[in-house]
Amino acid sequence: MTTLRKTIVLGIIALLLAYSRAQALDNQLPLTNAALVVSVNTSNATLSVLDRRTGRLWTQRAVPAEVAVTDARLESNEIDLGLRHVSSGLVLKAQIVIEAAKPEFTVSLVGEGALSGPVRYPYPFVTEPADRLVVPMNEGISFPVEDKSIETFRLIAYGGHGICMAFWGVTDDRQGYGVIIETPDEAAIHLVRLDDRMAVAPEWDSQRGQFGYSTPCSAWGQRDSRICRGPQSIQTAGWQESRRRAAIFRRIVCRPIRLGRWVRPV
Repeated sequence: MTTLRKTIVLGIIALLLAYSRAQALDNQLPLTNAALVVSVNTSNATLSVLDRRTGRLWTQRAVPAEVAVTDARLESNEIDLGLRHVSSGLVLKAQIVIEAAKPEFTVSLVGEGALSGPVRYPYPFVTEPADRLVVPMNEGISFPVEDKSIETFRLIAYGGHGICMAFWGVTDDRQGYGVIIETPDEAAIHLVRLDDRMAVAPEWDSQRGQFGYSTPCSAWGQRDSRICRGPQSIQTAGWQESRRRAAIFRRIVCRPIRLGRWVRPV
């Protein structure tokens, strides 16, 4: 009876912990500053961004689901996510950090291991009928998002016949967002359709069958440099006000990480 009672108690505790963890992962975790409210839906790892200056809410769509959330923690100015890539089982870590005094935030994605196909995360932001995509293909093209004559396609950021510069944007001539990929060596963008409107989704290819790469780098504030493991991924995103008080989703950055500190290529 004693053994049975202990087993029942341990089972109840395990259920309560699992329930508590499920409740913790079924929340919107917010980061705020004077210009933005950046929220992460911990049930599916999508982001939403409210621009307080214009009132527009930018939301993402997880179709199809590329990652599963295994952990979520909120700090004062950052959110840390544990993720698992659905198709490969690769364990990833994402970090969202908001700037205190700028309309910007950073999304970093880090992982190490075998990768058979692209990692399609973060998800695309849903567009509105008046929006246009700004894509640096050839001399630059602006696509009306409702133009059904445009086929969906993929453009690499690391070679010919792709995007000529590592950025893209969305605008309705009053507000919008722009994205810069700082390490485009294995990046690509995919023009997709959500609600019959075009949107842009970033993708991350493998290098030699692996997620991540080796690159010369030195830590900020340090004088030494070395070869270190870096993330093959995406990092910053931010909104910046233009002369028309437009919201511009400013950049996505990718930097290697060593010992929990940001580092940048030499």
